[in-house]
Amino acid sequence: MKRFLILLMIAFLISGGTVGILYQEGVGGLPQESTEETTETTEPTSQTEDELYTQDDLASAQSEEQDIAESYTDSTTGMVTDTEETTDTALEDETTDTGIALEDETTATEEAAAEEAARAEEEAAAKAEAKAAEEAKEAEERKASMAPFYSVTVTGVDNNLNLHSSASGKNDVIGTVAVGQTGYMIGNDTSGNRLLCYIDGKIAYLSKSYVKYSEIDAADYPDELIGVSADDVGSEIEL
Repeated sequence: MKRFLILLMIAFLISGGTVGILYQEGVGGLPQESTEETTETTEPTSQTEDELYTQDDLASAQSEEQDIAESYTDSTTGMVTDTEETTDTALEDETTDTGIALEDETTATEEAAAEEAARAEEEAAAKAEAKAAEEAKEAEERKASMAPFYSVTVTGVDNNLNLHSSASGKNDVIGTVAVGQTGYMIGNDTSGNRLLCYIDGKIAYLSKSYVKYSEIDAADYPDELIGVSADDVGSEIEL
């Protein structure tokens, strides 16, 4: 019996030591509280490599990002430059087109103005010509209505013949003309003692007794004397 007890205690002790060992080694999910510091001697090296790998990857990623950023910047700069060049070219082309359009418009305007001026000048010339023709026609008609026309020649006097300022009167002498001087009768009234004449560049009355008058064609009568009357006595007219 005593021997059995001794064997039982030995078995208990053995089983208890085994449980202690299993407890220490974490058998059955029990936590292991090891005081040894050499079990993880490789972890620092592993962590250092991971850290280095991570830093290399980070540096590589940063380099790639920088390259991408620089590429994007260059691309953006190129796009901006291309856009600016395209815009400048478009503006230059637009300016050139605008300048050409303005030049063409100016030329067209000048040509239109020149044509308008030429047309206005032609119209003015045509109007002036028509007016001159109308005036000439009126003058011819008026001239024809004034017929007959007479020329005069100083004769029948020994010396000069007096020029008078009235149809009859004394002390109205305004000049003299020489014998043989010729001129034109103003009007066709030969009934009085004095004839209204144009002679020696003046309008004056001449004594009918000392002049010879003869009828002439209307074409030979000066147009400058058409419309002249007794109101023009004393006036000088250049033919």
